[in-house]
Amino acid sequence: MFQVIIVILLRSKKVKLSLSIFILSCLFLVSSTVSCSCGTASPTGEKKSDAAKPDAKAQTAKSVAKPGQPAEKEKKKPDYDWGVIYYMPYDNNLEQFGELIIDRIRQGVVSEKLVAAVQADFSDKGGMYRYTITSKDMKKTRLKSDDSADENRIMEYMNWFAKKFHCKNYIVVFLNHGGKLDETSLDLRHSPKGKRWASGRVLGGMFRKFKKDLPGNWPLLFLQQCGRGSLENLYSFRGTAEYIMSSPVPVGAPNTYYTDVIKWLSGKPDATGDAIAKKIAEEDDHYSLYTCLKTEKLDELPKRLDKILNRFLEKNELTRVRVPIIFRPEPWETITDAKALFQEMAKKNGTGKSEVDDFLKWLSDEFFTMVRFHGRARRFSSRLCGVSIYHPLSSKDIKRYSNLYLYKDGKLPELWRKLVSSPPGKKK
Repeated sequence: MFQVIIVILLRSKKVKLSLSIFILSCLFLVSSTVSCSCGTASPTGEKKSDAAKPDAKAQTAKSVAKPGQPAEKEKKKPDYDWGVIYYMPYDNNLEQFGELIIDRIRQGVVSEKLVAAVQADFSDKGGMYRYTITSKDMKKTRLKSDDSADENRIMEYMNWFAKKFHCKNYIVVFLNHGGKLDETSLDLRHSPKGKRWASGRVLGGMFRKFKKDLPGNWPLLFLQQCGRGSLENLYSFRGTAEYIMSSPVPVGAPNTYYTDVIKWLSGKPDATGDAIAKKIAEEDDHYSLYTCLKTEKLDELPKRLDKILNRFLEKNELTRVRVPIIFRPEPWETITDAKALFQEMAKKNGTGKSEVDDFLKWLSDEFFTMVRFHGRARRFSSRLCGVSIYHPLSSKDIKRYSNLYLYKDGKLPELWRKLVSSPPGKKK
């Protein structure tokens, strides 16, 4: 396959990072002080409000309740409008930005109606750090575990926050590198089990349970990592927050939105997740492409995809296609734009064009609330749809992700098996 190796050297006052990414025919230049190197990375007093006294009718209703029938619980008024949960497993080359980001978050917390927390893992041994930030102060504590890629440690943190801080709304932001298709949150050192990556598939299931137990609303989940905007990864997080923000391509660091967006939230107690995502994209300079989607639409994804796949699978013979690679975490893992892949397949195989058009229209009209290109990346806005898809090149590549939810709920594995058995660029 035709390939171009591009080495981007980006400079800051403190550091130089070298980023090598394989990209065919489309280059994203992240306008950041230092670019994230995901393309090559692989090595407790709670304030309580007075409960409202029940009126006479409510007391009467309780008094006549049937035996064994529990009385309706009175809802406790939230102590905060917003709770912002940051997870920062920076036990890697992003550590240099950790304190800077925490300081910018702290500068944004100016309202007593907003609370934020950051759980951070750095390169030193001795446990992760937990920062609790209110308008009055910031408290820092040390935890026992260094295992920031352990999904159970992640959920301990999120459950701790939800239990300690009763908020009207919660936002969850995951910082760090993104790796291969199902990899998130790189932990390079001190993991007792040698676990370097958390699984998006596993976290998605845990997040669904977390949502059920959450005392408030969950407007936005922001996967602030490189390449997390794939169909496969996003589907793993269905049934979680109302909206999911992500990127299918590399994301820069340290990012510039923290202070302004958190201050903005203080005056917006009823802001929706898509409005928050839009504000983040407006205030950030260190990205190429951000998207925001309606999470409820993810439930429709397998059937929507299968309408395209059925047309391809009807053919006795398929022509394999060559498409631009927009994210390559490792040399053998090719991730491309879904629009580019399906349009080229329809063209080369003479079928499925109307189904592809319908799918892309659904993405634009119903699935996404925002597809925002930034800086020089705007020149690719007509070619890319904003969501990526894994394009396996061998049977081994297909089996690697057989446990992904999207693979189990749809026909993508059937298509890949048919494609990899065909020679590239021609029919059998």
